Amino acid sequence: MLMLLGRRHHYSPALMALLGISLGALLNAALQFVLAKGTGDSFALLGWLAGSTYRATPAQALWLSFGVLLFGALALLFQRALTLIGIGDGVAASRGLNVPRLRLVLLVLVALLCALVTSLLGPVAFLGLLAPHIAVMLGARRVMPQLLLAAALGAVLMLLADWLGRTLIFPLQIPVGIVASVLCGGYFVFLLIRGRLG
Repeated sequence: MLMLLGRRHHYSPALMALLGISLGALLNAALQFVLAKGTGDSFALLGWLAGSTYRATPAQALWLSFGVLLFGALALLFQRALTLIGIGDGVAASRGLNVPRLRLVLLVLVALLCALVTSLLGPVAFLGLLAPHIAVMLGARRVMPQLLLAAALGAVLMLLADWLGRTLIFPLQIPVGIVASVLCGGYFVFLLIRGRLG
C-alpha cells in the first residue's frame, strides 16, 4: 500500500514518512480490535508485540542471520546510488540514475529486511533508528562504512538490550523490544534536550 500510494509523488521521503505514519495508525487500530476480542492468540500477539528473542530457536536464528547477511550484501551493492541520492536527487539524476525507480528498489529492500527481522523478533524499531545515528556521530560519513558500522552497532545494542532484559529482574525477564525502546527512546530525548539547551 505504501508503494502504491507513494508512486504518484515519486516516493518523496517526506510523503513516505507521512504515509507510513498514517498506515501505521490504521493497522494499529486493526490490531487493537483483534486484541480486544480476547482470544487465546491475544497473549501470543502481545508477547510478539513486545519484541522478544525468547521464542527464537537456533534454526530460526541461523535463517535470520543468513537472510540479514544476504539483504545486507545487496544493500552494499547500492552504495554509489545511496551516495548520489544523499547528495540530492538532481545530482543523482544528472549522473544517469532513475531516481524514482531506484528509490522504489531501496524501499523494497528495506521493507524486506524489516519484515524478516520483525517476523521472528517482533517490532524492535528504535534500534534501527539509533544505530545509524550513532554511526554518523562516530564519523562514518561514506555509505559503506556507515552501513557496516550501523549493522555492528545494531547487533551490539540488541545484545545489550537482550542481556539487560534477562538480568535486570532475574528470574523474570523483560522483552528485548521494551528494553530497546527505553534505551533508544531515552537517548533521543537526551539529544532533544541537549539540542534545546545548546
